[in-house]
Amino acid sequence: MNDHTIEARLPWEGQAYSAMRFGATITNCDSEPVQTPGCIQGHGALLVLRPDDMTIAQVSDNSGALLGHLPETLHGQPVSRVLGEARAEELRAFLAREPVDRNPLYVLTLPGHNGAALDVTVHTIDGVVIVEFESTAHTTADGHDYFTLIKQSVHRLQSASSLQALGDAATAEIRALTGLDRVMVYKFHDDGHGEVVAESRRPELSSWLRLHYPAQDIPEPAREVFRRTWIRPLREVSAPLAELVPLAHPDTGRPLTMTHCALRGPSVMYTEYLQNMGVTAGLTLSIRHGEQLWGLIAGHHYTGAFDLPYNMRAACELMAQIVSLQHKAAEDRDYLSHQLRFDEVRQLLVTQAANEGGLPAMVDGELTLLDALDAQGAALFHQERWWRVGQTPHDDELDTIADWVIERPEFASSAEPVFVTDALGTLMPCSPELSAVAAGLLALPLSKRGKI
Repeated sequence: MNDHTIEARLPWEGQAYSAMRFGATITNCDSEPVQTPGCIQGHGALLVLRPDDMTIAQVSDNSGALLGHLPETLHGQPVSRVLGEARAEELRAFLAREPVDRNPLYVLTLPGHNGAALDVTVHTIDGVVIVEFESTAHTTADGHDYFTLIKQSVHRLQSASSLQALGDAATAEIRALTGLDRVMVYKFHDDGHGEVVAESRRPELSSWLRLHYPAQDIPEPAREVFRRTWIRPLREVSAPLAELVPLAHPDTGRPLTMTHCALRGPSVMYTEYLQNMGVTAGLTLSIRHGEQLWGLIAGHHYTGAFDLPYNMRAACELMAQIVSLQHKAAEDRDYLSHQLRFDEVRQLLVTQAANEGGLPAMVDGELTLLDALDAQGAALFHQERWWRVGQTPHDDELDTIADWVIERPEFASSAEPVFVTDALGTLMPCSPELSAVAAGLLALPLSKRGKI
């Protein structure tokens, strides 16, 4: 099936997209326009302003309940209709002096129409001004000293001695900062699938550590969002959404890019996925290496809606950036530690082989190849036989693997032949017995005359 066939079957083709009207499915979620969902989370309201005159071009359809003005009464009106003249001027001054392009910042708190205060954030993108109003049961002054909390967390993150220690610290710090029930570090492997490599949770919750999830669980459009943003809050998984009116900008006909909106409406696929796991609210943070998405910090809550006010989100966003910076340093420390250990074991193995009768000592001596490698088994072909240690295939299966590897072009044509794979069964026809023992393979000759 080619891309044109997929596009022809998209139910929203040729129309302004709304996650409320066009729920994606497993077959088309890789094409879902998650950056332009056409709707927001219903606990907040949103206005889209024309920057030249600050008039309202689009508004969420719940504006009557949250802002006291129905959408049809706001189109084309100045933002002062909602904010009042003094706060509208404050907003104009803020836009003039602050770096808000693709960078949402808190600007003021508006007394709510129904009594609940609304925190107001603003950013610009694609020639429009986006104003978000959030009813989070907190204002920006929520009583927490986030500076001190972050300072303490940074110290603990910088003290992490390894990549695993950094992941453990990151999950513990984010959970302490937010109060979420579970926080995980979720690593993307080379084939796109994810693995939970660190976790902090309430004691009564089952552990998900080391569980693996298919790549399709986080489709490419969602990953692209996390390459551009640091944080994705979801206050309540099952809460109703509010749609933009109109769906497309009346001046340009384009949908609103909501990549950086805290209120951005979630994909139906995502909310159903969370509901199936019993999750009621969530927070997701990016872990990046430069422009590459290494993984995610995923937070889950299980007891209803969970407020994530602006200051808490800003602190979490900073934490994600710090974890990303420290991540490379932790990887380098792990690599250096592994390299030092490998060099030490290699020297000891060479000495042991010299003293105890040659290469077979590497698999049946006090030290073996497994002490130098992160593997469950190793096999060495020497003196016309296999010498094995740990979990390995039988000799006849090793013969088959060796004959197959030697014919591989990357092995046969290289000056220093080596073959590596973590998916042997997808490259070589394997029996069920072999697949149960060997999923990955590292093969290299120890001499020019050696088999492997």
